[in-house]
Amino acid sequence: MKYSGYEALERRISAINEDETTRKGFLESEIKAWLPGAVVKLETLQDWEIPDQPIRAEFSVTLRGYATTTGRRLLFRPTLFASSAQSFKSATRTYNIFFEHPRQEKDDVTWKLPDGFHSENLPENQDRPTQFGTYALSFSGSDSMLHSQRSFTVEPWNVSLGYYAALRSHFNVARLYDESQILVESAGDTNAGRTN
Repeated sequence: MKYSGYEALERRISAINEDETTRKGFLESEIKAWLPGAVVKLETLQDWEIPDQPIRAEFSVTLRGYATTTGRRLLFRPTLFASSAQSFKSATRTYNIFFEHPRQEKDDVTWKLPDGFHSENLPENQDRPTQFGTYALSFSGSDSMLHSQRSFTVEPWNVSLGYYAALRSHFNVARLYDESQILVESAGDTNAGRTN
């Protein structure tokens, strides 16, 4: 992970009086929230004390139950991380919306498929620009690899109540595609019902 700009500043301020062990636990907890059910261990942490540099952290992660096999098919989410677009689910809103700062997420994930599996019917690529930001999700695959790229941005700082429905739609699109499924299929037999 690389935390830069406001993302780095927020983490530095929130743990300004904490020791390295507490910072490590803070970052591990954050990754666990993004990858529910994962076992997470922080391996390296760099540049926390250097304000003009991004914070760099490397983790080892074990994630069981992410993909499920059913016969010769393997199903899993096209986004490795749980969807971050969890705000604005309610159809109604009382107050204007204020964001502390613009936000940009970029995920670039490559999966090595299990032996004998190949990508089947990849989801359609998405590119959804709106007045509030963009959502994009793209896929490419080969016989043994699958690659996805995701981008989600929220650009405004202050959104008046009259634009709430459009802002909510921006987040709904991100949730919809973040929670879709990818299907890969095996040419041979697999153990039906086994969870990877």
